[in-house]
Amino acid sequence: MTDPLAAAARMRLDSLLCAMESAERVIVALLAREREALRVGCRLAANAVHIRVNDAARLYLNTLTAAKAALSVLEPILPEASKILESRHAVFGAILRIELATLATTRMAADCAGPGSADTKRAETMMLAFQAV
Repeated sequence: MTDPLAAAARMRLDSLLCAMESAERVIVALLAREREALRVGCRLAANAVHIRVNDAARLYLNTLTAAKAALSVLEPILPEASKILESRHAVFGAILRIELATLATTRMAADCAGPGSADTKRAETMMLAFQAV
């Protein structure tokens, strides 16, 4: 027979993990939208999405804070709770590092392709050469 207290603690832990995963999915999806906006040259849209990324990051941190606060109740019943939450957080940290590196690369590429870049100057030079002919 399953201990009802352990079952309730496990349900609470699963609920916290689900909330963390939901916040993580929102962050990753928004970072992808920000990268796409930068790729197509919509810097204003990218900035707007970036604000939403910051909001989602706050949501994630609030969820993480709630999870850490719940550990004081969960750990006596589920000693593995702390390790499970830490593992989930570490996995997301690794994913987030990759996502942020990709975003930084996309930003650099967008900055290089913006007004005054070598590609823009080369295109302007070619247009002037064609106009001269």
